[in-house]
Amino acid sequence: MVALPPQYLDQYPRAKALLNRLKRRYDCKTASGARREQIFLEQVEQIIKGLEIAGSLVTQEHIVQIVGLSRQWLFLHPRVKARLQQFPLRQPAARRYRSCVSEKCY
Repeated sequence: MVALPPQYLDQYPRAKALLNRLKRRYDCKTASGARREQIFLEQVEQIIKGLEIAGSLVTQEHIVQIVGLSRQWLFLHPRVKARLQQFPLRQPAARRYRSCVSEKCY
């Protein structure tokens, strides 16, 4: 199957109907979309609490790995996106400088 951009699929009535149905299904403004967003938000909150209790660094990358969905998919939901953006994208790189052992650092 050849991948086509969605704007080309609008030319075909059956494809357009399917795309509209999917859009309504996953739209956060509909009742089912709002429920789905609430479920994702609760799941993200539980993961954050679990990581904090475990003493792990909470990052978007860790949360997404545990949820098992892509970051882009979660970002479709505004409240989930806002909550995820409160954390760094990934774990900071290891420090390049060695820490000072004695009082004097050179």
